[in-house]
Amino acid sequence: MLRRVAVFISALVLAISAHANPIQDENKKTGSSGWKLLQGRSTDIEGYASLTSVNIGQPISFFVSTTSSTYDIEIYRMGYYGGAGGREVFESPSLNPFLAMGWPA
Repeated sequence: MLRRVAVFISALVLAISAHANPIQDENKKTGSSGWKLLQGRSTDIEGYASLTSVNIGQPISFFVSTTSSTYDIEIYRMGYYGGAGGREVFESPSLNPFLAMGWPA
């Protein structure tokens, strides 16, 4: 009986250690190159974030200046992702620049 318990515990430790690092699991996901600015900086829309990094659930604010009547926000997590350099984790609905909105990270 003791041997069976030891084998079960060994198998359980191996299963847990295979997924013990959420960063490694995240980095295995497929990335995209949509974060790259291929046409250079645009003067039609400019903005910045209140923080450079947040954990899941932490708030972040975006400050946007544009002459457009609507805009979208795409948020990318930067990382290796097979050489893509980032992965889109959020895309907003079309936003009105005259309304303040907030979402949790």
